[in-house]
Amino acid sequence: MGVVTIEDCAISQAGAEGIGAAPTGTVVVDDTRVDGATWGVVVRGGTGACTGLTVTGVVTAGVQAREGGQIELVGGSVQRCATGVQAEDDDSQVIVRGTAILDAQIAAVAVHSGARLQVADGTVERGAVGLSAAGSGKLTVCGCTVTDTVRSGVLVTDEARLEARQLTVRRSGGAGLQAKDTARLEVCDSGFLDGAAEGVRLDAGCTGRLVRCRIAGNADEPVLRGRRVRIEDPTDHMSEEVWAPTGTGADDEVLATADRARSRPVPTPDRLDALDGLAQLNQLIGLGPVKEQVRTQINLVRNAKQREAAGLPVPPISRHLVFSGPPGTGKTTVARLYGRLLAALGSLATGEVIETGRSDLVGQYLGATALKTKAVVESALGGVLFINEAYTLSRTFGAGSDLGLEAIDELVRLMEIHRDDLVVIVAGYTREMTEFLDINPGLRSRFSRTIEFPAYDADELTQIIELHAQNHHYRWTADALAEITRRFHAQQDAAMLGNARDARTVFEQAIERQAARLADHWNPTPDQLTELTIADLAEPT
Repeated sequence: MGVVTIEDCAISQAGAEGIGAAPTGTVVVDDTRVDGATWGVVVRGGTGACTGLTVTGVVTAGVQAREGGQIELVGGSVQRCATGVQAEDDDSQVIVRGTAILDAQIAAVAVHSGARLQVADGTVERGAVGLSAAGSGKLTVCGCTVTDTVRSGVLVTDEARLEARQLTVRRSGGAGLQAKDTARLEVCDSGFLDGAAEGVRLDAGCTGRLVRCRIAGNADEPVLRGRRVRIEDPTDHMSEEVWAPTGTGADDEVLATADRARSRPVPTPDRLDALDGLAQLNQLIGLGPVKEQVRTQINLVRNAKQREAAGLPVPPISRHLVFSGPPGTGKTTVARLYGRLLAALGSLATGEVIETGRSDLVGQYLGATALKTKAVVESALGGVLFINEAYTLSRTFGAGSDLGLEAIDELVRLMEIHRDDLVVIVAGYTREMTEFLDINPGLRSRFSRTIEFPAYDADELTQIIELHAQNHHYRWTADALAEITRRFHAQQDAAMLGNARDARTVFEQAIERQAARLADHWNPTPDQLTELTIADLAEPT
């Protein structure tokens, strides 16, 4: 059995794996950097110990144990990899202590099959999913923080088991903790806070306990199907109907209050306006033609679902879209609402939007691009993949464009394979997107509908600034609003009018100036704290 020691080294652009250990080998790594490989550190059946390791820009897994391999990772960081740290196959084990895992495209930490993975005092930031356990894998977490994930903070599926203590999940794009199938949970002294969806979402087949957990500040109430996960000593005052533990005599067939509110069958014709996301779409400022086309697309999808339910043939419908137009016109916002609408119709599992661009899809050498593209597509299954500035993938845009074409070819192939589980939206300037569709013969057939986003006019930008103030509990004085309107019209007359991002900048600058104006007020009144005056407007440039 050989032992290899790697210390204070930099390994860059390795064609396959940066560092590997054979089935009978041991690798010891100290203060070493791996950048741009297909795999970062892989232990196949052997053992490994890494201290102060930095892994960046790896196409698949930054650190991986498989085929019964065991590896311990202490300190260091894993950044911008498809998966940060991964354990798969029976008897494989990974131990992570004090490591930062950032910007993972699929999951920061993932355990599969019968593998085991332990995380202590770790930090997970951004990325698609924070912590993931699937198959019959076991994930043990202690003292870990997960923040700003695009989708679920923690996802447990199949027969996997999660044991967590002092775990904090903040600002997740999906559920803070989501458990599916027959997952087993033992979670205590943990928090799921300030998320864009439910703090906790548990399927009926899940079992276990949540003890002394804090669930607060999330956009939606917890969703608990069935009563097989006991909620003990919750630290926030939640509805007893939502938090009723096993043994209360509650009917297991009745969903909790929040679950009932979110259970949506395919709507009947008189309930179209009840679709999740449609009211928000209608309330968007301007964008009349955009709203109409999205409604048309939703009507087609809804009609197809109704025909399917009636046993009738379903006509071919492409759900993929092209969003064209100038920046700052609401394309990302509409994409998110479109995903929600498709999920409400049952056309997509989650409707969550994964935003990506050229750097996430294109590798640094031939062969790596297909792997990166596949990883990004798989992270979006069940939802919407939103590719901003998609035209930069074409050969007409600078060096390395052949690799962009490889991404397009792989995207077209995967769109066909996952046609029932994925919606793709490509976005960019109008002329460039027209040229983009001509790059590959398969693109136009898959993107049959283009929605043009018009620029906002002066009055619409004024309404947007008013809405920003209302949403953040501010109010403009009449003379300030009149001055904003005058400036926007002057810019419009000079063909220099900005977009919604510029409107938001005006609002943010006004908040800063208001704070400076009130700096000498020791006890400002609520009216003073909410009022934005003409003095708070920055001088026009």
